[in-house]
Amino acid sequence: MRLLLDVGNSRLKWAWLDDGRLHSPGAAIHGGRAASVDAVVAVGIPQEVLVASVAGPGFDAALSAELSRRWPVPLRFARTEIRGSGVRNGYRESAQMGVDRWLAMVAAWNRRHAAVWVADAGTAITIDLVQADGQHVGGLILPGRALMQQSLLAETGRIAASAALAAAADTGATDLGRDTEACIRAAARRAVAAVVRGCLEQSPATLIVTGGDAAALLADLPPGAEHRPLLVLEGLALRLAAAGDAELRA
Repeated sequence: MRLLLDVGNSRLKWAWLDDGRLHSPGAAIHGGRAASVDAVVAVGIPQEVLVASVAGPGFDAALSAELSRRWPVPLRFARTEIRGSGVRNGYRESAQMGVDRWLAMVAAWNRRHAAVWVADAGTAITIDLVQADGQHVGGLILPGRALMQQSLLAETGRIAASAALAAAADTGATDLGRDTEACIRAAARRAVAAVVRGCLEQSPATLIVTGGDAAALLADLPPGAEHRPLLVLEGLALRLAAAGDAELRA
């Protein structure tokens, strides 16, 4: 049994891989603290731990130390590859792509073996197109809804309002705000949904959505998109199966 970790800019996700299946998933805010791994609900001692992280070298080093202290088992970090599991990375320099994007694309294309848009809605939102033949065409990166809201409030001198804005109930994408915070919140939702719709209109394909803000994004989109909360971990499991004991890197 292996423990798979997906470390984003703000959240830690995990699942256990046993006999080719993911189970006992969970998620927690890590807040830049490697000790947040304590939130992982242990269902046993893993034979190894595999990590997909975009949290940076400092956090990764601290996480490695924390995991080694907790479980003295092999630890491997996945890296973005030039190609793997039928998908070819379209970046000019593959190492510049976040490993979470790479693994999400691998998992999404392998679910369909057809053209697919992959949207990962988190602190930032990434949107990538993979053709039916597995070629990654390219993608977009834009601020997530919360980041858009916080940035605008900070630039307009309304920093104190950001906490209240983040805690406020979401308005629907078709609603118009009747106070400044509600206007900002509604505009952020519309902006993100409009970018995704534009991608689908430009190149019709299946849309698969993941990330902590996926449910809110899906509510603003036409029906038909697929929600895969563990998409990055699904990709990590696929690359593990393909790599065997080899390092998960290009």
